[in-house]
Amino acid sequence: MSVGKKAVGAGVIGLGVGRAHVIGLMESEYARMLAVCDLVEDRLAQAREYFKTDTYTDLDEFLAREDIELVVVATPDHTHREVALAVIDAGKHLLLEKPVALDIPNAVDIISAAKQKGVKLCVGYEYRLNPVTLRTKELIDQGVLGKIAGMSLQHFRGPFLRDKWEQWIQKKKYSGGMIVEETCHWFDLLRHYKGMEMTRVNCVKSDWVFDDFDFEDLAYAHGTFEDGSIWEVSHVLTGFDFDLTIIINGTKGTLWSSVKDKERSSLDNYVTDHMGVLAYREHGRPSEETVVEVFGQEIHEVRNIADFAGHFAKIVVEDLPVPVTGEDGIAALNIALCATKSADEGRVVDIPQMDF
Repeated sequence: MSVGKKAVGAGVIGLGVGRAHVIGLMESEYARMLAVCDLVEDRLAQAREYFKTDTYTDLDEFLAREDIELVVVATPDHTHREVALAVIDAGKHLLLEKPVALDIPNAVDIISAAKQKGVKLCVGYEYRLNPVTLRTKELIDQGVLGKIAGMSLQHFRGPFLRDKWEQWIQKKKYSGGMIVEETCHWFDLLRHYKGMEMTRVNCVKSDWVFDDFDFEDLAYAHGTFEDGSIWEVSHVLTGFDFDLTIIINGTKGTLWSSVKDKERSSLDNYVTDHMGVLAYREHGRPSEETVVEVFGQEIHEVRNIADFAGHFAKIVVEDLPVPVTGEDGIAALNIALCATKSADEGRVVDIPQMDF
């Protein structure tokens, strides 16, 4: 991708999932991908060979570069506050991977610092810009489904990769556990679809399966929104082929979508050549009138992460609003923490509304 006349100098901190961000910034006409920072030499060597970027192990040296104006932070969750505050203090625009932090006070510190410094802050809930999500949100906003009465989301996936730096993701004190580390994605998504806050959560969880993770490997949560409509999320790390299925029930119609991470999956007997399906129909209409739309590689998670980074570069260059604000990030974290509390204490938890 050729770089446009207006392009922001970009850097990435953390080369686990951050490699996808690098690709997106390299592809974007709005970015000049300049440098990466990581503590693992093998990753830096790969960056020098394949990405042809400058590499750093020292965060201060990396942030001292005046030509870097946009930074992606894709470091382990427990480091987000320290690294994000350093990026903000250096006056860089920030794309921060989810969750914002592991607790609300640290998350608030990040959001407040960005506002005070006047830099753009976007939280990495890339699924909001997934083509399936964009189409779903369009149908909701157009009123095709009517008033949303309830939503159900099931995420079936394999366990987190065991190749993380010092196995941080397998330890709750570093990752926050499955609900905070990843189910936050789906709390954010349902909140985005509904356009209002969740008010109550009841969650149960189990840690029976994987002994090398010191937190839950499956969780079931349900609750209510401000208008009394209902939601549920089922999230497991005990699957094999990835599947994300969402059902949205409205007063006029119902929508069903399913997203995979490969075209041919064991979950559909390897017979399909698409990555996702979205179907919707008005109540009372015959089955053959169901509208069905299919999607390909454009909805793959790694593709979404890369595209999200490229989109953030455009936002910085053209001074556009961010698609996921710091407040959105805190709201999703707040729900995840309340769901964890509900499961730990065995009771329904009212979700306190954040006052920004």
